[in-house]
Amino acid sequence: MKRGFHVSYRFFKPYPHRLAKYAALAGWLGVGVATAAAAQTVHVRDGGQCADANAAWPCEGLRGSIETVPSDLSHGGLPDPLEPFNRSISGFNDVVDAVTLRPIATIYRAVVPAFLREGFQNIIFNISQPVILINDVLQGDGHNAEKTLVRFLLNTTVGFGGIVDVAHYAGLEPHEEDFGQTLAIYDVPSGPYIVLPIIGPSTPRHFAGLVVDFFTNPATWLLGGANTVESMSPIAAKLIIAREANLDRIDALRRSSLDFYAAMKDAYGQRRKLAIANGDIAIEDLPPIPEYSQ
Repeated sequence: MKRGFHVSYRFFKPYPHRLAKYAALAGWLGVGVATAAAAQTVHVRDGGQCADANAAWPCEGLRGSIETVPSDLSHGGLPDPLEPFNRSISGFNDVVDAVTLRPIATIYRAVVPAFLREGFQNIIFNISQPVILINDVLQGDGHNAEKTLVRFLLNTTVGFGGIVDVAHYAGLEPHEEDFGQTLAIYDVPSGPYIVLPIIGPSTPRHFAGLVVDFFTNPATWLLGGANTVESMSPIAAKLIIAREANLDRIDALRRSSLDFYAAMKDAYGQRRKLAIANGDIAIEDLPPIPEYSQ
């Protein structure tokens, strides 16, 4: 007991360098958003439909239709009152990506075989399962909470720490949740669209959710006493893996977009809308496709 208290006390000692390290880690948590927002896959298999009255969880989540998506995402795009500032930060992020992230991701793809890249991606996703479980419970989504728990236990044990997605072969498909989505289903406004240095596309609600998810992730506490390099390693790995997975998609978006900033903003807004609705969005609720004259 004394040792446990001593470790906790050391962890919370307000040394300036310790506070700076955890502030930096919290910021880096969302770094994959900038590179994956354009085309990241949302792993959703259940639409959050209500079950019968005799079910263990009578309603599988507070969501399930577009009506439960907050009004700031239901119709139209995100408000962008800070567009000039956002565009300047987006330009800075593009330079960082061109100089560091994209070259590293390209080398990673060239050197690491596809089956190993898939295994590393599985590990990163498995580490996030406790955070997903917490948000499943907060959203009242008992069905997905049960699936998340079983997936985590199966993949961590039989799947050798998550490198093999055993749960997938057992019919338990993955899904993603975060605290930003949890805030959204309680109708907390998203706030304006913002582009943050390194982190990329976001909103005040989404960024607040990323910080909460960071501090509720067991990996954060397990690495609490590690040095900065060790603490940053999982986040750096997540960033590189996300960037590699979206190399072709982001390149295609750049080539096909007259305005890459606007395209990224629209893609980010649609992805968040889809995630918040658990993938259950009616066709009539999607924005119309503009018609261009010949």
